[in-house]
Amino acid sequence: MRKGPPQNGHSGSRRGTDNPPMTELLLIRHGETDWNRQHRFQGQIDVPLNDVGLAQADRLADRLASEPIDVLVERWRGKPWHVDYGDNPGLILPIGIEDIPEDHAQEVYSLDVLMDNVMVAGTAQRGKSTTLMTLVASAALMYRPERVTFFCIGASLYPIDELPHVASVVGLTDGEGVSRTMATIEGLLRAREAAFKQYQIDIAEFRERRFGAAAGGPTDPADKFGDVFLVVDNFGDLYEKDFGTGDRVVALARQGLSYGIHVITSSVGWLIGQKQALLNVSNARIELRLSNPDESQMGTGIEHRRAARRVLDRPGFGLTRR
Repeated sequence: MRKGPPQNGHSGSRRGTDNPPMTELLLIRHGETDWNRQHRFQGQIDVPLNDVGLAQADRLADRLASEPIDVLVERWRGKPWHVDYGDNPGLILPIGIEDIPEDHAQEVYSLDVLMDNVMVAGTAQRGKSTTLMTLVASAALMYRPERVTFFCIGASLYPIDELPHVASVVGLTDGEGVSRTMATIEGLLRAREAAFKQYQIDIAEFRERRFGAAAGGPTDPADKFGDVFLVVDNFGDLYEKDFGTGDRVVALARQGLSYGIHVITSSVGWLIGQKQALLNVSNARIELRLSNPDESQMGTGIEHRRAARRVLDRPGFGLTRR
């Protein structure tokens, strides 16, 4: 029997639609600036927070950072994850709360990975492994195991090994395990290339026949997967350890999207530890605090660099593109 959807800390309230949860309204004041203390009018001028304001922001960050993944999924769907479980379009992964100061709003931040690879960048100890696990947990709450499957490389990812959506987790030092993981996904890629040609379909038609209105249409009966993800925690370490395996990951990222095979990687920065070829085919990006904020990939220009420098130097905080 296949294990059911996750029922541990990733799942919270089980309130049904007959008794919907009440909206929680958070009233948050801007942190203190020196102009506040001087009773000066600030208007729309972006005055930096002073030491008191930074401490206030830290306390607020602690409050907002505790939002569990099932709450994010519920906010995005408008109903708990277990109601109509798996009945979600596309491949959308809610992963965090985005603060939009100019609109005085906070929204669920999500990634659309239907036709993309994902890259997570951030300096050491700023939440890269946790972000990867959050992506997988979000997918597990949004979609059924037959829809999404994850093959993971990186010892830090062992906590998600029990999810029914996770086929395997191997450490970087497990050469045999890494080789087996790569061979499995490369074999799936070759099989789908042949099957798509045989059945005269593309990835959109494959998904439609497996999970859409045309469900039951002919596909390769030996292919038991939906979309498949290779997750590599710290791609730079993998590449340094074995150039050949690193190049195979890049090749999968370049060729796999047409066949429902995605690559999710993490690295200590955009310009360090990432092959440029991998960067070029990974447009879904998550940027945590960087050791050099001027390398931000969340936009161009001085305002974006300033925004990158203002990212809290704490795990789990980052910058988005709007």
